[in-house]
Amino acid sequence: MRIFKKFLFPAAFLTASALEIPTVQACGPFLQSSYINPKDGYFYSVRMDRDEMLRYFIETSDDLFKNSPVFHYGITSSEGEKHDFIAAVKKHFPKMAEAEQKKLLDTYLAFREDYSVRKKTVKKDYPALPAELDEFRLYLAGWEELDTKIKDPESWKKLLSLPADKRHFRTTWVLYVYGNIDKANVHAHAARCREAVKAGFSDTLGLGFASYRQEVRYGGNPVKVIRAIIDGQRCLYAMDAKKAARLQDMVSYLKIYNRKFSLPGEIFDNLSDSEFFQLLGDPVCREFLLIYEKHIGRVLKHAEEYKFRSMDIFAYRAWLIDDLKMARLFLSKIQKPTLLSLYVESEIARYSGNFDLAVTKLEQWLEMSKKSTPENNLAILRRIPTDKGCGLEGWQHEVYGKLGYYMVMQRDFLKAAQYFYESGEQERDLPYVAERFMTLEQLVTFADSIAKDAEKPGKEPYTKPVMARMIKHLTARRAFREGKFDLAKKYMPEEFKGHLEQYLNYLAVGNNEKLSKDERAIALYNAAKILRYKGM
Repeated sequence: MRIFKKFLFPAAFLTASALEIPTVQACGPFLQSSYINPKDGYFYSVRMDRDEMLRYFIETSDDLFKNSPVFHYGITSSEGEKHDFIAAVKKHFPKMAEAEQKKLLDTYLAFREDYSVRKKTVKKDYPALPAELDEFRLYLAGWEELDTKIKDPESWKKLLSLPADKRHFRTTWVLYVYGNIDKANVHAHAARCREAVKAGFSDTLGLGFASYRQEVRYGGNPVKVIRAIIDGQRCLYAMDAKKAARLQDMVSYLKIYNRKFSLPGEIFDNLSDSEFFQLLGDPVCREFLLIYEKHIGRVLKHAEEYKFRSMDIFAYRAWLIDDLKMARLFLSKIQKPTLLSLYVESEIARYSGNFDLAVTKLEQWLEMSKKSTPENNLAILRRIPTDKGCGLEGWQHEVYGKLGYYMVMQRDFLKAAQYFYESGEQERDLPYVAERFMTLEQLVTFADSIAKDAEKPGKEPYTKPVMARMIKHLTARRAFREGKFDLAKKYMPEEFKGHLEQYLNYLAVGNNEKLSKDERAIALYNAAKILRYKGM
């Protein structure tokens, strides 16, 4: 691209420049505003994040739980095999020479590896182990019996009858496997496994924690399945942060298919009426039901019959199905506002045309969101991921965007621009309001209010420095179109000021009646070219 220099406009130069092939730098028109022309559900909206709401319920409902789970994630079975055997040798034979300990370990591991490859062996193949380590032989012997279709291996019965000191390392392994092979009684086996862990038996594999997943996968009692989900989630929260970071949240971790119903979103689809009322009768399960039940109308019918804690969830879910009467009823029962309840109140006010109240509730929402408490967990509300044109995610885009929308409805365009600016709305509503609704004076006021952001470095889209520079450039173009050239120079970005100077110089030549008509015509033609190709 060639940059024109200042000149005295000789006719030969004007003629030459008129023949130059122009480089187009125009951009497309602004997109239609999203609040006027919602596209693919783009209109500012958030939804309750069900998994985060479950987290909030757990963190604020300690009185409903007897104690906190103490289980851990564990290591792999191959690692656990070696770890447990070494620990057993050191426990039972602390004075044994290291060479003897190593020999004993190598003998067992060599046999164990060979056993795993063959999947089958006979008792005479077992290496000679001290009686103190017999639980390891009995554990493997039980697998042999399972291979012969014995459902309750005698070897495992014998193992579990040993004194606690003699079965410290294999008790949880056996109880957990029982849950896999006897699925009809998985709840009982899982409970026994966890009790064994609590009693102090070795749990190197994290089988106490894994038993929750086992119950969710195979359990037939919906109350116990949901309790397992919630206790597993609580267990995950209590884990060491570094270990817990290896897992997704428990609800996601437990999104598996149960033989009776799927989890978690459609867990209730195949429940009988009696099972449904069992859930309602359990104080923990009915809160879970309130969060995850797909057909919430089924729960709303019984809202007055049972004591629920989460009136804000009730109000939110009633509002989602357009039952505003029930939504208002539940809102009236809330003693202390939450982020969710304020959001619902704002939505109902907007629906009723009361934009003043809608704005008030969202401003209260923003104020409350600054306080870090479980009730103010911002993750509870998330953005509907229907549009990829905005760099901000979650509440920040949506709540500020809604406020901008409400300000437009009240024709307070300056405040609307400020809210859209805070929302990160760079491509739709902010430039649309600035171009179509704001006066030049208002636009100058707004541009000056964010001038410091424009001076900050940064090229990432949807960030304030980029947006502030965009507004500054837009202000310059508006001023130019309205003939306020000094104002246009003030706000025009440095890289475009040369084009503006050229245009004004060409215009001055074109309006100079002392020059020939040819010179003036060519100058005006060049001015028109700049307006055409650099004008946007």
